[in-house]
Amino acid sequence: MMIWKISQSVNNNYDTYDSAAVIAASPEAARLMHPSSPSIVWREVDGEFAWAAQKVDGAWINYRDESWARPDEVQVELIGVATGGAEPGVVCASFNAG
Repeated sequence: MMIWKISQSVNNNYDTYDSAAVIAASPEAARLMHPSSPSIVWREVDGEFAWAAQKVDGAWINYRDESWARPDEVQVELIGVATGGAEPGVVCASFNAG
């Protein structure tokens, strides 16, 4: 597993993430992580792709897209190697509260 910095410069308003450090096996996997939660994934919902979260009843709901960018707008930079049996996920994130 590797440690990646993911960042975006598309959404720069209040209540947005500008970057995060994540553990993932590849840059493609890192790009598909949302900084706020591993339960938020990029998937097709009602015929459109969006960040979405699965509710307890199994239904999918769109997540607030303004807080992060589409995966194709995310920059990924390798910053280190994860050791000691590290699991994929977000290590820390930079959130611009308003």
